Amino acid sequence: MSHAGAVLDPNGIEVTPYGVATTSHDNDVTFDGTNYVVAYNDQPSETNFEQDIHAQRISSAGALVGAPVVVDDAIGSQQRPAVAPAANGGT
Repeated sequence: MSHAGAVLDPNGIEVTPYGVATTSHDNDVTFDGTNYVVAYNDQPSETNFEQDIHAQRISSAGALVGAPVVVDDAIGSQQRPAVAPAANGGT
């Protein structure tokens, strides 16, 4: 969705680098006036039950910008990511 609430892509935008075979949840999103940043909790495989936090920048047109970033992949599960724009408007 755009910052105005319009649907950007009715088919959705795949954000996780692992594809649909994983579990992604607890998503959070922010908009810096130019791009969106989605932070998400991801379980990279069905056999590895540890969860990591990743982030992905998405243009206002709905295109992925760069590669996903691993925010936290420490031993154990990381959960409930949160993201907010910086005071200067950046993310």
